[in-house]
Amino acid sequence: MNAIEIENLNKSFLRNLPQGMRCFNLIYCLLRNSQKINTSKVPVLVDLNLSIEAGKIIGIKGPNGSGKSTLLRIISGIYSSDSGKVKINGTILYISGYSILINKGMTVLDNFLYVPLMYGISDRSIRESSLPILEEVGLSEYLDRKTFTLSDGQRARLGFAISFFIIKSKNPEILILDEVFAGGGDDDFKKYSIAKIRQIIKGKTVLIVSHDRNLLERECSIFYKMNNGTLEPIHFSNNKLK
Repeated sequence: MNAIEIENLNKSFLRNLPQGMRCFNLIYCLLRNSQKINTSKVPVLVDLNLSIEAGKIIGIKGPNGSGKSTLLRIISGIYSSDSGKVKINGTILYISGYSILINKGMTVLDNFLYVPLMYGISDRSIRESSLPILEEVGLSEYLDRKTFTLSDGQRARLGFAISFFIIKSKNPEILILDEVFAGGGDDDFKKYSIAKIRQIIKGKTVLIVSHDRNLLERECSIFYKMNNGTLEPIHFSNNKLK
């Protein structure tokens, strides 16, 4: 059975849309005729097809702006498509990059207590798990420190701790990881985080986006290169995980 089935998927975005409050600016400019709006669109995904068998770990690599994150957000239900079909068989969780989860103006502990609430995890569960997990990643002495005072490596540890807890708590059947393996940290922490991720994704359907080809070759059954809104499968035989 396929966990994800995508057929003839298309998505475009308006070209040169004003920055800031984009929808407000667009409406205001059209009503007041104060700025000429270019309503032409840029195709991001073009007749894209993809089938992912349940339990497989699939990777996607490609240059910035190639449509990788757009594809993941459509699969996760964050974006709608212009046309095409997306069928999901199972519960799904989308996690995007460690740094996106972190509010640098909040303390280490407050970040851990707040972010999982947005994913619908109970406050009691978060509080029971916060101190043991933060201690495991070496942040127990920094609980009251504002996150902007931490090093990049320490913020990577915090982001990982939050991501890991969310994945473990939600326990989805399908896991979408958008540059979650990026973010720095020393070699020991990288080994630790990869081991923990391998542990938690075992038996799940996983779609990973990363710029790191070595990581994709190591972790994925197959990976795709995205370019010009389409996917090209790249096969290899030296996987450690199948």
